[in-house]
Amino acid sequence: MTVNKDNIGKATVMAVSGILIAFFPGVINTLFYMVGGLVIAVNIILLIMKLLSGGGISSAVNNIIGIIVGLIINALPSFVYTGIPLIAGIIIGFSGIDRLVRSISYGGGKRSIITGAVLVIAGGILIFYNANISNTMRIIIGLALIAMAVFNLFNSGHGQSSGSGNIIDVDNYHIS
Repeated sequence: MTVNKDNIGKATVMAVSGILIAFFPGVINTLFYMVGGLVIAVNIILLIMKLLSGGGISSAVNNIIGIIVGLIINALPSFVYTGIPLIAGIIIGFSGIDRLVRSISYGGGKRSIITGAVLVIAGGILIFYNANISNTMRIIIGLALIAMAVFNLFNSGHGQSSGSGNIIDVDNYHIS
């Protein structure tokens, strides 16, 4: 039995990521804050050094952009936590309203009206319960990563090595 080390490496990374995402969300937030803070600190130091050495504001534009990027990195955890379900809820809710209006205006069937109503309700749930939805989605994604890791570990010893597949001989193939 040949063990595929690539699958073991992928499985390990997926398992660790899945455990962190599902069970330790604070670690991910802390990493975002640390990286964002580091980007901001480095760019502020470089900006001060450029300004003290006689460089103008025009030469420090990259550092100003770097500071803005650091602020965006610091804002990502709160955006992911509330923003994505909120945006998804708005899009799904408006899709449901559009479907309801079209089905009522153009004489759509009961199925179309029910689908529109379900979309409006789903959008409302995402908008008003976005924190709970975010936690549930985070846990589901983490558990899915762990399941994929187990699958990769299981397949690392079963299956063909990368060079032992069937190769089609296209040079000697003739179409009659």
